[in-house]
Amino acid sequence: RIPVHLQEPTQQLFSVVPYLLLFLYGMRLNSLSDRKVLLISAISLVIFGAIGYFLYRENHSFVQTNLYKYPPRLYYLAYSFFAIHLLYLFSRYYTRLFSSKAIIWLSNHALWIYLWHILGFYVWGNVFSIIEIPFENQLLISFLKALFMIGLSLAITAVQVKYVEGYMVESSSRFIRNLARYLH
Repeated sequence: RIPVHLQEPTQQLFSVVPYLLLFLYGMRLNSLSDRKVLLISAISLVIFGAIGYFLYRENHSFVQTNLYKYPPRLYYLAYSFFAIHLLYLFSRYYTRLFSSKAIIWLSNHALWIYLWHILGFYVWGNVFSIIEIPFENQLLISFLKALFMIGLSLAITAVQVKYVEGYMVESSSRFIRNLARYLH
């Protein structure tokens, strides 16, 4: 048993360490052959499907992977590995088709888009949480929520890039110009 004064730091450590390991794995992903990436994706799909099947039988409904996200557990990780590896293979082969200015802009600002989507998540939760939604419409609501969060995060990032970073690059202050390089 973990002493009381160490329980919260231990929980935080067990939430951070798996994501650190995933980050380090992602840094090495491009060194894997396509065959290995596809194999990992297939194995992940089988694991995700098996766990999903047992959870479905136990709960009599589909269990969302997000319930197993913090700390990351096998059900969430298997789904993530399946999806990420397939997307990675897709992007490896089709980058020439999609090397437009929009894709480059999205790639350059992906971190900010991600960070701003969290604001969209909280805005949605606080504004729309008061509305009663019948269960039958949950798929539509989930789609609208995703659309809202993506749209808001893209809009705020675009404003940030145009005005805030533009101002910082043109600023006469050396500190602000250096800060702008890190924000971009």
